[in-house]
Amino acid sequence: YTLRLVGDILGDGGSSRLFKRLLYDGALAYYINVDSWPFSDTGVFCIYGAFSPQNAVQVIRLILNEIHWLKLNLVTPLELSMAREKDKSTVMFSCEATDVMADYLTKQMLLEKRLVTLKQLNREFNDIGPADIQRVTQNYLTKQVFRGLLIGPLNEDIQVDVNKILKRF
Repeated sequence: YTLRLVGDILGDGGSSRLFKRLLYDGALAYYINVDSWPFSDTGVFCIYGAFSPQNAVQVIRLILNEIHWLKLNLVTPLELSMAREKDKSTVMFSCEATDVMADYLTKQMLLEKRLVTLKQLNREFNDIGPADIQRVTQNYLTKQVFRGLLIGPLNEDIQVDVNKILKRF
């Protein structure tokens, strides 16, 4: 669940770091989001967005700077609390429908080999602290597992600049 909270803090919703930096402050992107699909033995952490080609270098630099910041610093209790409550409420409200609850419980058994009740989920989210966010960011958002993909009309100069930034990650 910690990686899921890292995603929320970074780029899931209007209160996230990337949303603030790229959409509100910089007007550099049209859209930004983060999703994670953690499984017991593998997973995917995906940052995706929409921005004009001339902003690609700034956008990539800002994304990598935010990841780097999370590796070096602890998030504030308020920032963590907002992400935690957002995530918990999303799960709780979505489980009001019986088919969603059945899907949730089935995935728990198949992927984690255990049933996590909503009460347990609430406790597990509450147990995640700022140091856990930093540790997971340091361990999982690394150059060794990073893969980048830009789709669109990028001229050669932009591609060269983006590659330089990615090599420094």
